[in-house]
Amino acid sequence: MDVNNSGHVSWPEFGHLWRKLTHYKDLFCQCDVENLGFLQVTQLCNCLRAADYPVTKPVRRLLCRRYGDTAGRVDLVGFTCCFLRMDFTMKTFNKLGKGAPGISLSADQWMIISAYF
Repeated sequence: MDVNNSGHVSWPEFGHLWRKLTHYKDLFCQCDVENLGFLQVTQLCNCLRAADYPVTKPVRRLLCRRYGDTAGRVDLVGFTCCFLRMDFTMKTFNKLGKGAPGISLSADQWMIISAYF
């Protein structure tokens, strides 16, 4: 969360990141109803909806492949990385999409392209 590209994270930036990490951990624990330490695809979908990330089935499958294990289960570390990426990706999409000339992508297309970068 190095907002000013200084190469360092300031205390306010760290505080912002810490609040996000705490929020994602709490969300993960709410969705992990069986306390297994990982989420199945359906539980991940519930978390995405709860966080107001409306993603389609192909994007959900892609996220499970990218951030999950071979069975498609997502643990807390993968979940946190996924949600940090989702947050950044959606903010970037919304920022770039406001009257910007250039190529036109749907939010779904943008998520698929940016999921691996």
